[in-house]
Amino acid sequence: MKKGMIVIFLLTLIDFGLAQVDSSIRGIKVFIPDTVVKTHVLIDSVPHFKFILDSSATVISAFDENGKKLWQTDPWKDSKLQRYRVDRPKVVEFYIANDPYVKFHNVIMIVYNSSQTGYLDEKTGRFHFAGQD
Repeated sequence: MKKGMIVIFLLTLIDFGLAQVDSSIRGIKVFIPDTVVKTHVLIDSVPHFKFILDSSATVISAFDENGKKLWQTDPWKDSKLQRYRVDRPKVVEFYIANDPYVKFHNVIMIVYNSSQTGYLDEKTGRFHFAGQD
């Protein structure tokens, strides 16, 4: 009986947390964090690239080991993604990962507070939209 009440209590807390942000899309409630990513600099030690997310959490720049700027992009704007849930999405997750389609090739994964996601090619800065929920 106690386990059942604990589960109900936890589900109520979860539901309360999710109810704080209502996407109003098909009536589905979705939690979208409104905080900016904590790490603003990523370093890939293999090609010695440094990736910097600006203070607005919208523009990413890449630099080589000598500090030369390789590229700069605002992935959402440059890719002409459509508005989804928020007027101007901000990056809330920003990390280096293996490309899901090309093995042994690193990419920069991006998650926006709009729930749109994608990844940047480290070498070119080209954004690949992965979807939204």
